[in-house]
Amino acid sequence: MSAAKELGKIFRDVREKKGLSVEETSRKSRIHSNVIKDIESGVFDRLNKVYTKSFLKKYAAFLKLDTDDILKRYEKISSGIPEQEQKYVIEEEERKKTASLAIDDKRFQAILVGVLSFVLVILIFVLVGKIKTKFTAGEPKKVTAVSRKTAQAERKPARSSGKTASTAAAKKPDTKTYTAPARREVSKFAPVVLTLRAEGDVWVKVAEGEEALYIGTLHDGESKTWKSSGELTVWTGKAENLVFVVNTRRLGVVAFGVVKNIIVSSEGVRIGDRWVSRL
Repeated sequence: MSAAKELGKIFRDVREKKGLSVEETSRKSRIHSNVIKDIESGVFDRLNKVYTKSFLKKYAAFLKLDTDDILKRYEKISSGIPEQEQKYVIEEEERKKTASLAIDDKRFQAILVGVLSFVLVILIFVLVGKIKTKFTAGEPKKVTAVSRKTAQAERKPARSSGKTASTAAAKKPDTKTYTAPARREVSKFAPVVLTLRAEGDVWVKVAEGEEALYIGTLHDGESKTWKSSGELTVWTGKAENLVFVVNTRRLGVVAFGVVKNIIVSSEGVRIGDRWVSRL
């Protein structure tokens, strides 16, 4: 048995003695299940060495192993492991990236609150104006130049030609009432059409609200399309193998690794509260 597999067996044996499954261990230790499986299998070339040492130390501390001994064992076998780029995103690292954008998010929220407040003030003024118009509709109308001329014509005596006061009254100018067209309700989101194309086998879940529209594996070269009048949520186990096309616009790859909160709408694509691409 190789030294790498012997090191992985130490972790697996202790976990099994504690009666923990991989999923339960992942939930309690906050280490991704794929990382746990790689460590226990002696596979240390999926992450670069800095990340690997970090997860070995964290996993050893969780299982109450000798951290220094574990790291020494890894140092002996790591010289033969080539440096690799990180092949998948761990949820803990993704949260750190999201936290770094917290200040920008707060500024955006402050601007949004200001705009909404301004719109609310305008709506209040419009509403007050309509209420005032409604209650003053019954007040006497002001005498205009046209009404004064009409009143004078009514007071004049009828001429010998046979015209009477009723004839003069019949010549009053017509009045028309203007009714404003009803406002059309505008939905928050326009319809969105999402097409996912696989560049390699990849597990995908697509949902609309609480309803799952698709759960399965897209094979290399395969593509599927979904339509929604609001938002679509995409979960995937290997985001770098998915090409996103939103409303016929090709956005390409939007994330890497395991991602559970890719939100797609007519406005664009975001992960959590962070926009990846705006349309």
